[in-house]
Amino acid sequence: MKRNPRLPISLYLLCVWMLLGNCYFNPAVQLVVNPEVKEEGSAVSAGLLAALGATPSPYFSLVSSIPADGEDITPPLTTYSFTFSEEIEINVSDPTTWINENIILTETINFFPVVNFANRKFELSADPALDNLLTYTIAFGAGIKAKTGKTLSPNTKVTFTCSGCMPL
Repeated sequence: MKRNPRLPISLYLLCVWMLLGNCYFNPAVQLVVNPEVKEEGSAVSAGLLAALGATPSPYFSLVSSIPADGEDITPPLTTYSFTFSEEIEINVSDPTTWINENIILTETINFFPVVNFANRKFELSADPALDNLLTYTIAFGAGIKAKTGKTLSPNTKVTFTCSGCMPL
């Protein structure tokens, strides 16, 4: 009787393959074979910026506004709303002074002396009298700060037009 010589070699290869495969996936064997393997913390627990090695920005930013930047509003608004990436510091004893120091306009918008704050947002009430031939820009002053102490990104502004407004 002759034996098939390939049977023991194929069994040998199967055993080696199973042994190596088992070692590769077995954590107890990995600690012995490769003691340098360490479990890394997740990017979520370390913070995404720390995981990427980037330094956090010293600024916070305008996330959205009504009117939106570049928007053509129709009809004119009576409330202007600005939402930021962080909670804003609320130290307003005199709303008129705060508006004059922190809301910089290229064209006249008559804001009423009322500022409504809510977490990351503030709203200004205004007279709806705007000219339809003008481009309005609202920029923000250095007095708008986050509760974390960050300042608003430089050159933050909102530009809009009002095609539905009556000429003044």
